[in-house]
Amino acid sequence: MEVQLKGGILIIGSLIWDPSPIRVKWREEFLDNIDNIIDVPAPIRYGRISRKRNCTYTMVFSHDCLSPGKLGIAKFIGFKNNPLTLDDILLQSKELIKAETDQTEVRFKTFNWKWGALGLCINPNKEKGKNEEIKYLKVRWAENYGKQKPLIPSDFVVGEEEEIISETGILDIPWSDNLNEFDFFISTIVKPEIKEYPNAYKIAEKMIVNESDEYFMKNKSYSIKTFQDDEIILELEKFKASR
Repeated sequence: MEVQLKGGILIIGSLIWDPSPIRVKWREEFLDNIDNIIDVPAPIRYGRISRKRNCTYTMVFSHDCLSPGKLGIAKFIGFKNNPLTLDDILLQSKELIKAETDQTEVRFKTFNWKWGALGLCINPNKEKGKNEEIKYLKVRWAENYGKQKPLIPSDFVVGEEEEIISETGILDIPWSDNLNEFDFFISTIVKPEIKEYPNAYKIAEKMIVNESDEYFMKNKSYSIKTFQDDEIILELEKFKASR
C-alpha cells in the first residue's frame, strides 16, 4: 500500500541545541528549517539523571503532567520532503535513533534500546480521512518492537502513574490543534529509572553540586519548559546567593 503522510518530530531536550557533529548533521539533513519550529504543550518534566549531562536531571515524558497546570512546552519540527512514504518514515526513525545515541551506526535494529525508545503519536483528526494509510503505518511501526527485546511500558513510569507509551510504541499524549496540518509525529521517550520525581530544590541542587546547568539553561534558551522552571530558577538563585 502506498503511504503519503506528513509528519515531524517532537523534541523535548538537547536534540534541538546539542552541537555534536552527528546531531548537527541530522538536523540539517532530515529536519525542516529551524525557523519553522512550533511550540507544543506536552507532559514533560525533569526526571532522569544523565551521566552525559554531569549527573543532572534531564527531560522525560510523564503521564502525571497531563493534570491541570503541569503541561510544559516542547518543540515540533517537520521532516524535510513531506509528505513521506512508509520507507521514508522508517528511515527518519532510524536516523533519529542515530542522533539520540550520537552514533553514525547503531548495532540494534529495534526502535527501543537500553535507556529509551521511539514513540509515535497520530493526529486523531486525520484518522478518518487517511484511515487505511494510518492503520498500515501503525502495523509496520509495531513490527519494530521485537519479542526478543520488547518495549515494556512500565519502564517509562515513576511510581503509580499511568503508562504513557504502549507495547507497540504509540504515545498516549494529547494532539495539539496547532499541528493539525500534520498526520503524525515521532518523539524519543526515555526511562526515568528513579523512585520518585524530584522537586525543584533537588533539580537545582544537582546542577549546583555537579557544577553543570547547561542542559537546563539551554532548554530555557530554546523555550523548552516544564511547570517547575520558575521554581527551579528561584532555587538556583538561592544556592548561588548562599555561597
